[in-house]
Amino acid sequence: MQISRKRRGFLAWEGWIVTRRCYQRLILPYLIEHDIPLLFVVNQVDKIEPCREWDFIHSMPGPQQLTNISRKQLQISQLFNVPLTQIFITSAIEGYGLQILIEQIIHRLPKEKSGASHGKPAPSM
Repeated sequence: MQISRKRRGFLAWEGWIVTRRCYQRLILPYLIEHDIPLLFVVNQVDKIEPCREWDFIHSMPGPQQLTNISRKQLQISQLFNVPLTQIFITSAIEGYGLQILIEQIIHRLPKEKSGASHGKPAPSM
């Protein structure tokens, strides 16, 4: 049995709706209650269409890929009602966006989790 392209898109959208409900009803209340920071990470951006546009020399997306990545960030922002500043794009295999992501994770860690409250310096990159 084949599923039409239109139906596959609908199923993917249904998946996002279920994910959003889970986030709103379970994850977000827990994060708020325990004051836990949240970051959204879109990985494998080197595979976003047109994937052949990826700049392997500079290890970064091409112009149309950047446009499509921005669209994806906006979709996530609207779907989960989070600011764009909480959505990070990476390509782990290409090393793209990892430095910024790591810096943001360290920056958002509570001081007691980063080691700063125990007289230890936070890890450096």
